[in-house]
Amino acid sequence: MNRLAPLFFQVSKTLFKRRIHLNNRILNKCEGEGDVQIGNPFCLKPIEYEARTLCKHDNDRRQRLYEFGLYVAACMPKYVQKIQMQHTDELEILIAPEGFHPVLSFLKLHHNACFSTVSAATAIDVPSREFRFEVAYTVRSLRFAEFVRVKTYTDELTPLESAYSLWHGVNWFEREIYDMFGIIFINHPDLRRILTDYGFQGHPLRKDFPLTGYIEVRYDDELKKLVYEPVEYAQEFRKYQLESPWNYMKNFHEAAVHVEMNIKVQWANTIMCRNQKHSRGSLYLVIIILLGLDSKLAGEAFQPEFVEPIGNLTVPIGRDATFRCLVQNLGGYRVGWVKADTKAIQAIHVHVITNNHRVGVSHNGQTVWNLHIRNVQEDDRGKYMCQINTDPMKSQMGFLDVVVPPDFIAEETSSDVMVPEGGTAKLSCRARGQPRPRIMWRKEDGSDIVIRFSNGSKSKIAVYEDEILTLNKISRSDMGAYLCIASNGVPPSVSKRMVVKVHFHPVIQVPNQLVGAPLGTDVTLECYVESSPRSINYWVRDSNDMVISSSKYEVTTTVLSSFESRMTMVVRAITDNDLGGYKCIAKNSLGEVDGTIRLYGITRNVINNSSPSSKGDDYPTPMEGPDNQFGSAERSDDEDEAVTDIFENITQNHNRSLYESTPNTVQQNARNSEFRQIPDLGRLDFFS
Repeated sequence: MNRLAPLFFQVSKTLFKRRIHLNNRILNKCEGEGDVQIGNPFCLKPIEYEARTLCKHDNDRRQRLYEFGLYVAACMPKYVQKIQMQHTDELEILIAPEGFHPVLSFLKLHHNACFSTVSAATAIDVPSREFRFEVAYTVRSLRFAEFVRVKTYTDELTPLESAYSLWHGVNWFEREIYDMFGIIFINHPDLRRILTDYGFQGHPLRKDFPLTGYIEVRYDDELKKLVYEPVEYAQEFRKYQLESPWNYMKNFHEAAVHVEMNIKVQWANTIMCRNQKHSRGSLYLVIIILLGLDSKLAGEAFQPEFVEPIGNLTVPIGRDATFRCLVQNLGGYRVGWVKADTKAIQAIHVHVITNNHRVGVSHNGQTVWNLHIRNVQEDDRGKYMCQINTDPMKSQMGFLDVVVPPDFIAEETSSDVMVPEGGTAKLSCRARGQPRPRIMWRKEDGSDIVIRFSNGSKSKIAVYEDEILTLNKISRSDMGAYLCIASNGVPPSVSKRMVVKVHFHPVIQVPNQLVGAPLGTDVTLECYVESSPRSINYWVRDSNDMVISSSKYEVTTTVLSSFESRMTMVVRAITDNDLGGYKCIAKNSLGEVDGTIRLYGITRNVINNSSPSSKGDDYPTPMEGPDNQFGSAERSDDEDEAVTDIFENITQNHNRSLYESTPNTVQQNARNSEFRQIPDLGRLDFFS
């Protein structure tokens, strides 16, 4: 079938020509006979077809697009530099780089534009221009069914603002432009290579990119992975020369005219050149050059030289770093930048070679050559070399030190800890940074840290320096929040808060185990509790009935510290039914403890001064006064019996506390002092 296709095409072409010839003959015949005969189909006039072109121009559409371009230029005169119509009836808007994003925003959001989609985005490289890259976006308006191309320009170091915030579909377009040309788009969410491999070096669509590339990929059987290696050239490496290889051929320019010259250097620095082809006899062209120096010395005098050392840089992570290389008499030589420790070429003259988009170069004339590293990272630390491709090569080196503020290593840093009383708490705090961070410990409340040693001694210090803080034989007083502070001189310093909780059996301290008050008044009962974890606290009567808050009782618990609290119960308008024993109980996961308070009533008697007792053994109570009139001063037998019972209970509790074995030492001390806590009841005759 493929062989018959040319033959079929030739036959069809011949038949088509014959049909045209026949139609022309019929048409001429009809015209010769006069009017066209209606009944004769061969005498109909043929349709006159217009000459077809590749692009049929629509003048009305061209005018509308051109007027729209003028409208955009009038609305944004600060950014629009030129508008032009292409031969394909396409409107092009040329804008300045700083107006790239504003103009695109106008085209999308303005009600007279509504260019809601991006059809394409690409770039071209023209190295001869000052701004070598030209970037073009083709946007489409679905409302008006029109296309507009927006163009701008940039160079290797000047980034453009990404249009991703306007059209998410431009994401891959800009990644492709970055991959192929190395143009950087700021505010792009994912600016990385898309067509080439991550280990690829350089940008293939740049005009100075070699056909062989800079690296080659191969599979290493020993390492069992892909490895990237520099391309091995068969010829000698060209020392940063990016011109055409034809320039290196000897006598390339002279080969066309076959001119052969003999140079004779005379003593007086006179060069005599003889053109042997065009001379008959002897024709000499004499050029006198007053050099003043020997030719060899003159060549050495104009060799490139470094003006001053590069110097070392210390830069915090995330900042920008710039190495400056000052060169004099550079001439036709080129300047290159190499990371010395990895042998990775960063840039050659004005061209960035590395695939690190944070690296750029700039220069001021032929003297100042700069290497820029934006947003410095820890991997950028190392030696950087400025080279000149002389023979032998000249170079000088500078060191980039990247300092990093401290940051905690989460997997090696402790969190909150819980230990039993008398145990050991070990707090660990490790941080990374450059230089190495210094670790300090202090308590959050400002109190001293107690360090106990194995020999029984202890030391109190405000600040402890080490990565590990060990608290031996820990007590409840060591409980609290500890701060680990890491600093290395690079702000900001960081700190971490760790809470140490010490668990122990609840302990209750009762300040007053015997409380008396006149009937009808309010009385307050108190207990102090120490417990960790926090205990459940409540009150009960002698009958084990729980006391809850009501109009009669007001029960509250006040937190004093991380392990201390105060239990308070207010009995309002006490009566005979309220007298008796009360227990404050504290319970946690480690145990239960209680404290007892006995409440008794006081009857206050006032002696009538006008008729004193003849016995002389009754005295006024301490509450006696002109306003205290509670009846006769004589004491009944029931009152004597009540007071006797009170002292018997106190004596029994005291004796029991001396012989009972309990872990509550605070409670023992309180019970031992019961006799000192007996309230003043006035003069009472217990033994009469």
